[in-house]
Amino acid sequence: MDATTTWSARVLFVSAGVLLVSGLLVWIGFPVLIGAHQLVGYALIASLWTLAFVAARRGVPMGVVVGAVAWGLLVLALGWGQRYILLGSSHWIVQVLHLAISMASMAWGRWLLASIRQRRVVSLHPAAYASERS
Repeated sequence: MDATTTWSARVLFVSAGVLLVSGLLVWIGFPVLIGAHQLVGYALIASLWTLAFVAARRGVPMGVVVGAVAWGLLVLALGWGQRYILLGSSHWIVQVLHLAISMASMAWGRWLLASIRQRRVVSLHPAAYASERS
């Protein structure tokens, strides 16, 4: 795996853990962390999109790549807009939805990472070039 893929995966998984903890802290009453939470969220989405870019360059099916990019947009939209949706006693629904959708970004990242690894292995496999040598 190249450095871009390795670092993007690390940022994705570390930021997801930080976001989970900071999000729960915001949820239980520490709104001072919202700015930091958003900043780390941007890092998560940037790493997801970087993995999507690498995946596209490696020949991963475009449906997977576009799905990951669209998922990142969904996370951003819900993150930015959640303070305006279902205000009052029902706001917890939006918070849980934001948590679920954001954590699913890790699943997209894992899927992209597995696809990148698979494409790399296939492209480096000696049998793939056997017909060229003969």
